[in-house]
Amino acid sequence: MNPSYLKLQNSNSKRIVLIAMGLVLLFSTPCPTNAQSNQKLFKGNGPWYEKSPSGDIKLYLYFFWSKECPHCRRAKPFLEDLQSRFSWVNLQQKEVTQFPENKALFAEMVDSLGETSRAVPTLMFCGGMLQGFDKPENSGAELTALLKDCHQKLTAFLAPPKKLPDIPLKRAETIDTTWWFTGTWWFRTGVLILVVCTWAFWRTNRLKK
Repeated sequence: MNPSYLKLQNSNSKRIVLIAMGLVLLFSTPCPTNAQSNQKLFKGNGPWYEKSPSGDIKLYLYFFWSKECPHCRRAKPFLEDLQSRFSWVNLQQKEVTQFPENKALFAEMVDSLGETSRAVPTLMFCGGMLQGFDKPENSGAELTALLKDCHQKLTAFLAPPKKLPDIPLKRAETIDTTWWFTGTWWFRTGVLILVVCTWAFWRTNRLKK
């Protein structure tokens, strides 16, 4: 058997194997979930936001609190009012003393942000956290400003690219030939005579050569 044929057959076999391995890796790789896609934008476990089909962005605001905490009770009505004033705020209230699953989620999210404190009240949003709450004009104003800034920047970042305006193409200029049909008879006759004379002169010189 021809050695070159064997070499070609081996190279084709290797190529088929590599393509097959690539397809297996491609289709076996899990699709990124919403929480995984948020990792590209924010630190820590989310989800931190949701996007509606119409393109509206709503931020998740996690409020970890306890019924025995006086600062938590002070923050609770402010946060509920904040959600009513801003439709893009999705308040997630998580009481940690009576609900073990909320306590576990609290610890998991704190660890994902690289923090260690487990004090309440704790507010988490946009890959960050704030702890404590004193007055609406202090802690509340700071929280509101941070939420607005995050929502504005995230909306701009996730906005679809703007469509270029339709610019009408300029119509190509055409050579006006109507003068030949609308001109006087003597003008057309003169042009024909000039063309014939030019051709005759060129023809005569060509024959002399």
